[in-house]
Amino acid sequence: MAGFSFGLFGTLSGNASVTAIGVQCVANSAADSACAVTLRNTGNAGAAVVSCSLSGATSAATGSTTVPAGTSSSVVTCTGAPMTTLPGQVVQGTISLSNGVAIPFSGIYV
Repeated sequence: MAGFSFGLFGTLSGNASVTAIGVQCVANSAADSACAVTLRNTGNAGAAVVSCSLSGATSAATGSTTVPAGTSSSVVTCTGAPMTTLPGQVVQGTISLSNGVAIPFSGIYV
């Protein structure tokens, strides 16, 4: 007797597809410098912001902690200290998500 089995094994889950679509950075010579990063998730699953980094600074993320699925956007503020920055200086950073993806961004301090 011969036979076969056909089926779909495993589970299907959604994916987040997050990109930085806007960056606004504010320089500060005496206190924290900060970049507000607008993130857009065009995937079909949300992703949580775990951490962020700014070049040359110890950083912390504040603001939206989840980037929802769909075409809406979320703003995350990445604050770095101690760090002296000047207007016109280029900054680079990374936002890390719960799914292991790192979103790079760059901006210019104003």
